[in-house]
Amino acid sequence: MLGYTEMLRVSRKAIVVIEPHTGLVARVLGTKWERHGQNVNYVFRWNHTILKQVTRSYLLDSPCHVRVIRLWDHNPSIAALAGQFPKQLSVAVAKAAYGTLGLLPRLGNMMIGVVIKGLSQPFT
Repeated sequence: MLGYTEMLRVSRKAIVVIEPHTGLVARVLGTKWERHGQNVNYVFRWNHTILKQVTRSYLLDSPCHVRVIRLWDHNPSIAALAGQFPKQLSVAVAKAAYGTLGLLPRLGNMMIGVVIKGLSQPFT
C-alpha cells in the first residue's frame, strides 16, 4: 500500500500498476506466498473495489478516474505445459493456451490498474 500511495502522491497525471487480481481463479489456483530461495513474499491480490477505495481515501475529493483491466499471466504454467511437447510444437501450444485463456479475460488472475488524476469523466 505504501508504494501505491507514494505513486499517487508523486504522479502529476496518471499511474499504472500491474498486480495480482483476486477472483475465482486466484482463490482456487493462486498462491498466498511466493518463495524465491530464502525470500518470501505475501501475494496481496487487488480488485477494482480495493483499488478505488485506496485511491479515493488518499486523493479524497480530488477528481480522478479508476479503471481495472483483467488479463491472464501464467507464464510458468504455460511454459511447463509447452515444455511437454517437442520444440517445434511448444510455441504453438503456448499460443493456443493463451488464446484459450484470452477468451475469458474477466477471469484473469492479473490486473492493470489505471488512475487518471484530474479526470471526472470515465475514459475508454
